[in-house]
Amino acid sequence: MRQIVADRRHHAGIEVSRYYRAMRMSLRTCTGLLLAVALLCFAYDAGERLAARMGVGQGRPEVAGLLWPVQPELTPFALEDARGGAFDDRQLRGHWTLLFLGYTHCPDVCPTTLDTLAKASAALRDFAPFAAHGQVLFVSVDYERDRGEALRRYVEYFNPAFRAASAPPAALHLLLRQLDMQAVKTSSDDSPDYAFEHSSEIVLVGPDLRVLALFDFPHEPADIAARVRAIVQFASQPR
Repeated sequence: MRQIVADRRHHAGIEVSRYYRAMRMSLRTCTGLLLAVALLCFAYDAGERLAARMGVGQGRPEVAGLLWPVQPELTPFALEDARGGAFDDRQLRGHWTLLFLGYTHCPDVCPTTLDTLAKASAALRDFAPFAAHGQVLFVSVDYERDRGEALRRYVEYFNPAFRAASAPPAALHLLLRQLDMQAVKTSSDDSPDYAFEHSSEIVLVGPDLRVLALFDFPHEPADIAARVRAIVQFASQPR
């Protein structure tokens, strides 16, 4: 009998020991989980504070084409103005600039887009920031045919206030690579009817030379005007 009691006590002790070991393991597991949750909460809170300092998610407008949060700033470049002078980054500073790439012999996209920009500019006449400091810039990729009087007459057909500029390929590339835009001649140099494949986005550049937005083709005047209003209002807020 004594042996049976002793055996039972022994087994009970083993069970109790196992129970406490299991409890310790559970406590360690729970402690680890709680610590992990605490670390995740801390990381999330830190991320929220960082986002608040950067302005991310704080009233950001839902505008298609808006570059966010990184808005690259243009570095110096040099083009030739269609009116006979130089056109460089200084002519963009202090202006809200809608920039479009093309060439005067373009059969469809270029004239269509310039007409769109003319109508969008008209729709922005009652929007003081753009009416006072806005401009449209047509950058020709066809330096051989598009310079001086020919380029000026072409762009002013759509709007007398439009600016236009061009440059040899090497100088033009300094601007295009910053905008992540391309222009490639698709015909032989020997043919007078050569053409270009080029980027068709409209770019919005701010007064501080930050590239704010890229508007994809096809373009609608009312849509462009509405996007410009929203982005200019947002970009003009103090940060």
